[in-house]
Amino acid sequence: MTSKSVVNASVKSDNQLNFDFPYQGGSDGYIQLRKKDGSTDAMVSISKGQFVISVTNFNIRARFDSAAPVKYSCSMANDGSSDVVFINDAKGFISKVNQKHNCVNS
Repeated sequence: MTSKSVVNASVKSDNQLNFDFPYQGGSDGYIQLRKKDGSTDAMVSISKGQFVISVTNFNIRARFDSAAPVKYSCSMANDGSSDVVFINDAKGFISKVNQKHNCVNS
């Protein structure tokens, strides 16, 4: 534990994601923003399940309000967590989040 501050913001999806066994039963999706050690991160996480990321590109699509979906490349967590991905263009994603009312990951 250190005296450095970490600022987090998180929003839970209004609906649930439905996966096959062994993650059936509904999974909550989250968009998380974090400011830590002078850098800002944007993440997408799920309560049950895993993101399967290969060495090649991993992308998510996010739609803000009624605009066309935007593709964002993502990276896995440094600690190997498979329930979260980091959006590589965090600054661009956060800029869109600040301008819009609704965001849909597709």
